[in-house]
Amino acid sequence: MEEQRARQLTLGVALSEGHDFANFVPGRNQPAIIALRQLASGAHGPLIYLWGGAGSGKTHLLGATCAEAAVGGRATAYVPLVSHAELDPAMLAGLERARIVCIDDVHAIAGLKIWEEALFHLYNEAESGGVPIAVTADKPPLALPLRLNDLKSRLSAGTVFQIRELNDSERGRVLAARAQARGFEFPEEAVRYLLGRGPRDMHSLMSVLDRLDAFSLSEQRKLTVPLVREVLIAAGKLRR
Repeated sequence: MEEQRARQLTLGVALSEGHDFANFVPGRNQPAIIALRQLASGAHGPLIYLWGGAGSGKTHLLGATCAEAAVGGRATAYVPLVSHAELDPAMLAGLERARIVCIDDVHAIAGLKIWEEALFHLYNEAESGGVPIAVTADKPPLALPLRLNDLKSRLSAGTVFQIRELNDSERGRVLAARAQARGFEFPEEAVRYLLGRGPRDMHSLMSVLDRLDAFSLSEQRKLTVPLVREVLIAAGKLRR
């Protein structure tokens, strides 16, 4: 992990640890994963555009791309535009010096002229230098409310993938595997209850799993359906 950090450009922002392709259940997203792994190896074209709903795994896939690129000795740059209010558009200048650039949540800066122009300039510089870019957003490029039509055109010209959410069986596998990795058992009936009565997106499900882990440890209780229900109620996440 230290080696990965050393090869990631210093931007004042960082990806969470634990993002890799091995712990991402692909579901129907295998073509996108193949393309991203090619990009991480330097063998893909100029731009990959991922779109999908919150919690679909877009940020995880960008993190996995950065991690795999770092293992291959390729410097990466990662920018989470959802935090644009805390950042300066000027930070995008020079990122084309990286071997791979990952821009998360482009929709967050749609309509903001200074950010759109900075991103457009970065794209042009990266394309000129043969540096690939991976981008995420919550909708397809043509549906983004961008003011800069040239930027929309560039994003649309990339390889576009919709990141599709997992089905319940795949969600269950992810939850059980994450629990096992943390060293606790998540019985199948408790998993089924969480999937049936808890939130639908993986980000929220993982947040509930964090609460379950902490609560079961503090209360010295095993993960059961009643415990899952208690935690869902406390978190305001219980669906009727």
